Amino acid sequence: MTHPGLSPLFGDLGNLPPTLIQVSAEEMLYSDAVRYTNKAREAGSDVTLQAWPALVHVFQLFPELPESHDALRLAAEFITSRVKQDREPVT
Repeated sequence: MTHPGLSPLFGDLGNLPPTLIQVSAEEMLYSDAVRYTNKAREAGSDVTLQAWPALVHVFQLFPELPESHDALRLAAEFITSRVKQDREPVT
């Protein structure tokens, strides 16, 4: 499975928009998230990886988890900061 249509790890990760990856360090996709982050950064893309210990996949969808609220707040801050950067005048 080395086709970029099946796994973005095998595609060109340069020139991506700002990207936020939130993952649990205990889920099976954690190593893929780390590899993707590293490859995208090496290609010059702005990627932020946020990892939480011992949570389920897509934990952000479970409002009963306090970490869910933290993750969504951090995602909102990430988006807000990137939108502000785009609006700053270039001198």
